[in-house]
Amino acid sequence: MIESISKSIADDSESMLMTNISNIKVDTEREETFYCGIDCGSTQTRIILVPESKVANPDLEEWFKIYAVIPSKSKNVEIYQKLKPRSNLLFDNMDSVFTINAGQSVRLVRGAKINDVEIAEKELIASSKKVTSETLRYNIVDAIGYNLVQHYAKLEQDIPGNIKILLSIALPPDDLLDKDIEILRSQLSRFNWSLVGRMDGHIEVSITNLAAYSEPEAQATAYYLFAEGDVPEEVLLLESGGRNSAPVILVNGNPIGAVLKSIDQSGSKLLDKIGTSYVREYGGRMPSTRHLENAVKTGKIKTGNTYMDITSIIKSCKDQVAEDLYQRLLSEVLSKQTVVSIETLNEILLSGRVFLPGDYNYSVASKFTSLVLQASPHTVVKVVEKNMIPQGLVLLYLYEKVFNVKE
Repeated sequence: MIESISKSIADDSESMLMTNISNIKVDTEREETFYCGIDCGSTQTRIILVPESKVANPDLEEWFKIYAVIPSKSKNVEIYQKLKPRSNLLFDNMDSVFTINAGQSVRLVRGAKINDVEIAEKELIASSKKVTSETLRYNIVDAIGYNLVQHYAKLEQDIPGNIKILLSIALPPDDLLDKDIEILRSQLSRFNWSLVGRMDGHIEVSITNLAAYSEPEAQATAYYLFAEGDVPEEVLLLESGGRNSAPVILVNGNPIGAVLKSIDQSGSKLLDKIGTSYVREYGGRMPSTRHLENAVKTGKIKTGNTYMDITSIIKSCKDQVAEDLYQRLLSEVLSKQTVVSIETLNEILLSGRVFLPGDYNYSVASKFTSLVLQASPHTVVKVVEKNMIPQGLVLLYLYEKVFNVKE
C-alpha cells in the first residue's frame, strides 16, 4: 500500500519571512548559544535554531515544530550601493553584509531586493558538489543571520551581540568526506553579520562545532520523532534531491551507515528526460528548467501564449525514473548488505520533490510503489511530503554529542 504523510510540522516556515523588522537593536553585552540545523537546497535554505537553554526542558519538542527558510538565490551588491526597501517586512529587506573569518566583506540581496539588481544570481547548483561551493557558505551565514532576526523579533527582544552556534548541516553521502568537512570547518569558524539599514550594529557569530550528516538520515530521524507509534523494525528512507537520490536503512531505529551510497537518479534527471522526450515528439529547442519544473507541477508546458498538455510524456518519464530508481536500489544498495532485503522491509519512506504527484495526481512514487509491492506485498510505502531535515540534524547532533545515545 502507499500512503502520503503530511505532518503539521513546518507549515509556517515561509510566513516567517513576513516578520516585521522595523526596529532591530543589538545588545553587545549579551551572549547566547544555539543548536542549529541547516539544509541548503537549490531553491530554499532551511534552518532551525534551538537555544541551548531549552535542551533540558520538557517542552523541547515544541522547538522542533517549525523551521525557517530563506531563498537560496542571491546577488552580490556593492557595499555602498543604496537600495530602498518596500516595507518593514523581512522579505522586502533581505540585504545583508558579512565578513567570514576576518576576510573581505560581502553584501548579498535576496527576496524582493534581488529584482532591484541587474547582475547574475548566485545559486547552489543542484547537480554539482555542495561542500566546496562558496554559495553554500554564504547561504549558511545568511540563514543564521536572518533566523536570529526572526527569533528575537518574535520575542520582542534585542539580538545578543555575541552568538555561539553548534552547527549541523545536511550533505549528500558523496559529500561526506572528512577532508571536505574539515575544509568547511576552517572556512566557517566565525563571522560577523548585519542587516543593511535595519540594524544598529552587527552580530558576532562563532561556530564552535560543525557536524555533517546525510540528508536521508536526518529526515528519517525527525520523521520518527513525530510519527505515532513505534519505529518499525526495518525501514528504508530514500531522499531524492536535484543531484541524486540517497538512501538510509534503519534497523530498530539505528542506521546502517556502511550502505550509504548515492544513486545516480534525481529530479534534474527527470527534467532532462521530460525535455528530451518533448523535443523528440514536437521538435524545437529544449525547454528551460523553469518551464520544465512548472510542467512537472501542472502537466502543461508553455508554448507562446498557450499551454500544451504533456501529461502523457511526464507520466512515461516518471515511470522510467521509478524503474531505474528501483533497480538501482536493489543492485547498488540492498545487494551490498545482508541485514535486510526488499522482502523483509516493514516500511519504505520516499522523500523529496521528485515523489510529489503534481496537479495530475501521478508521481514517481506511483510506479515505484507498484514495483515494491510486486516483490513484497505487505511492505508499506509512504511519501513524506514535508522536509524535516533541519529538525533531524539537530536531533542527530544532540543524540551524538550531548545525550550520547547514538549507536
